[in-house]
Amino acid sequence: MKLVVIPDLHQAHNLDQIEAAIARENADRSIFLGDYFDQFGDTPDAAARTARWLRTSLSHPDRVHLWGNHDLSYGFPGIEETICSGFTPEKSDAIRSVLQEDDWKKLQLTHWEGDLLFTHAGWSNEFSRCPWVTTPEPVSELRAHLTKQEAAAWGHLKHNQSDWVFGAGRNRGGLGQAVGGLVWCDFREFTPIPGLNQIFGHTPGNLGTTKRGLASINICLDTCSRVAGVRHYLVIHGHTGDRQIEIKNIDGTLARTVVV
Repeated sequence: MKLVVIPDLHQAHNLDQIEAAIARENADRSIFLGDYFDQFGDTPDAAARTARWLRTSLSHPDRVHLWGNHDLSYGFPGIEETICSGFTPEKSDAIRSVLQEDDWKKLQLTHWEGDLLFTHAGWSNEFSRCPWVTTPEPVSELRAHLTKQEAAAWGHLKHNQSDWVFGAGRNRGGLGQAVGGLVWCDFREFTPIPGLNQIFGHTPGNLGTTKRGLASINICLDTCSRVAGVRHYLVIHGHTGDRQIEIKNIDGTLARTVVV
């Protein structure tokens, strides 16, 4: 199994380089970590361009697209829980003129590859099934628990009710919870869950920074910039128990490897 992981885009102008990287790697699956929209000084036209690319990307069966905090405000406008910096009604109109409800439904909060969980910002131990446990939990039980939490969170969101999954922590200006949820957790807040491996983005300036816990490795990748666009991506080779992880520059040259 070979996976390509593309971190936060934020209306990156180098979409052609991203597509070239995916074609060059010829992976079994490409996983996007979310935050397709919002950039400093952007415009509705730039947002519409990204939306057109995203609509096409969503049509590829070998691609997974995750929700980011900057996407929810456009997918669910008018809901207080999704409010995010960078949102404007003009950009929302431009994006939603391209992306229809059937397109938004293709985005996911989580994606699993064996014992490896992908989210936009990370699942911190404070919200795990048994946060007090100091021994690794079976991944099957963790996955079942998170699936139930996701379902409940969507129900709360559609009724304009708060839920930890969509909440921001103190490092991101949140008031209702100390640590952010799946789309808002800051890497400084993140605590590993024993027995679970994770890959996520969201916190800028991290070139595959790792946090290790008990039988747990967690990788944060987000090096997007307004000038350069998406600068790096991950390549994962192998399966559970036998993985190799590379961080590559967007041109395909090796930046570094991650010791698993």
